[in-house]
Amino acid sequence: MAELQQTMLTNAAGLVAPGGLLVYATCSLEPEEGERQVAAFLAAQSQFRARSAIDPVSHRCGPPPGSLAAGELRTLPFHLSGMDGFYAACLRRPRPKQLPVFPQRLSRAALYRLLAPS
Repeated sequence: MAELQQTMLTNAAGLVAPGGLLVYATCSLEPEEGERQVAAFLAAQSQFRARSAIDPVSHRCGPPPGSLAAGELRTLPFHLSGMDGFYAACLRRPRPKQLPVFPQRLSRAALYRLLAPS
């Protein structure tokens, strides 16, 4: 099952726009399907970062009780009434940093000011 989850996570990552959020969740208590899966994904996908974990009550990204490392949540059947154990992680693909846009033609004085050491 972990191999299939890895394939699905990698394929889903290709659909996330810069600045977008990918939520990986599984109804499993097995670390190789949860924490280890996300750790391997983050090691292989350098353009993604862990984000705040998902709060199972408000369904928003934020550090709820029971959160693990940054961006992860693990619940067990006895954490919340009527809930099974599961794992979830919020992963963000950051926007690339914008390079400054310069006019096509700069005066010599403006060019010297831009290139001068500060």
